[in-house]
Amino acid sequence: MKDFHMHSCFSADSEAPMEDMIQAAIAAGLSEICFTEHIDFHHPDMEFLVDMPAYRKALESYRSQYAGQIRIHAGIELGIEPNNLEDSLAFYRQYRSVISFWIGSCHVFDGGDPYDRDFFSHMPTDKVYRDYFEGVLSVVEKFPFADTYGHLDYVMRFDPSFEKYDIQEYSSQIDAILSAIIHQGRALELNTGSYRNGLNHPHPNWPIIHRYQALGGRKITTGSDAHAPKDVASHFPELYQSIHSLGLQIL
Repeated sequence: MKDFHMHSCFSADSEAPMEDMIQAAIAAGLSEICFTEHIDFHHPDMEFLVDMPAYRKALESYRSQYAGQIRIHAGIELGIEPNNLEDSLAFYRQYRSVISFWIGSCHVFDGGDPYDRDFFSHMPTDKVYRDYFEGVLSVVEKFPFADTYGHLDYVMRFDPSFEKYDIQEYSSQIDAILSAIIHQGRALELNTGSYRNGLNHPHPNWPIIHRYQALGGRKITTGSDAHAPKDVASHFPELYQSIHSLGLQIL
């Protein structure tokens, strides 16, 4: 099993020592991990930047120390939106030769991040979802360099009425996103961070995965979105069982 969405203290919203995350991954029986430290230029609430020299130095040290026990990759999760697209592209161009795995994510739209629980009180829920999926499509179309696209229905994670969410209402937007990912030959992430927010399925929800398959998509990456050791590879046994039953290709 591979956890290719993990954060350590090099991400602004994690305090976890990198070595603790590695040891948790080994204890979980993982064969490979990728640290995908979080960069989100001009985020409205936090400064999501990474000390790249320190991050690379620490990762290389632990990669050498734990060689033979687990493979460790250097990654970045880029939060992309129209206001930071040029900065994101410039960062990618600067580090693409030394960062081996890139997640393209949409966290910010309509001037905020739904991580702020008041976000849904500012506008109708239907508009939140439509604007979010519009943002995701923009990420996929304008940043076609990601290896995978992260937590596709992330917005649902923070929706106080998520049980009412029906993907059929947004099928044309979702199809456009999935078709663009497939056309680019990129992968779609299955992210288990959703379970920590009370959901009983990964991001994206299984009907979106089934639609991805129906459109011809096969490539999948798996990530826990862990920000602490206890969450590394969370819900992976059942996730992998479902992936194998569907015949998807795990990168």
